[in-house]
Amino acid sequence: MRMKHKSADKTDELLKAWDDNGKYLGMFPRKQVHDKGLWHREAACIILSPKNHILCIKRSYEKSSYPGAWALVAGHVVGDESPIEATLLEGEEELNMPLFAERHNLNDDHRICSDMPNERDDNKALVTCYWMRPKALRPDMVMFQEEEVAGFQWLSLRDFKEMVKRQDSRESIFKDNKYYNTICDYLEKLLSNKKTSVIDGQFLKNYGKQEKTVASE
Repeated sequence: MRMKHKSADKTDELLKAWDDNGKYLGMFPRKQVHDKGLWHREAACIILSPKNHILCIKRSYEKSSYPGAWALVAGHVVGDESPIEATLLEGEEELNMPLFAERHNLNDDHRICSDMPNERDDNKALVTCYWMRPKALRPDMVMFQEEEVAGFQWLSLRDFKEMVKRQDSRESIFKDNKYYNTICDYLEKLLSNKKTSVIDGQFLKNYGKQEKTVASE
């Protein structure tokens, strides 16, 4: 179960971890996972306004990595959480806003990608990303917890793609890689009412079998 934290860092959270070959290693504290450069799961959510602008949050200046950088609503998948559970909990922690009470609006029909590798510096994340367009959401309804978030802005898809292309770590955590390009391509189709499909990162294709083996050791 995820614990409530007052600080912006949550180094005692237990994360499932994998090596570079996709072998499941077990659960370890978050700090240990990052220090050893192990792959782990994260979940993210593209929150769209009624005008199809993308919500980006400014990370707290107390964060140990990328303080004050722009990011999506995202976080680690802790313990046995599902990616959807992690997404909703992270949204409630970071934004503290009514849209995450609409839990039934988020399901696998809103999945952009599954376990997509996204590597930056000491963080090797396998990200499952969703999109959400909450009912009756206005940009002025957004609130946030100062311990987690320093501010927010709504970007058009064009401005979001430009920020991804710049991949300036002083500005944002976005990278011009397959993960963020997958998000941009999906949103381009979604907002143009074209057919979309979920992209599977394939990194954890043998995960279930490996997890049972580790648990029995």
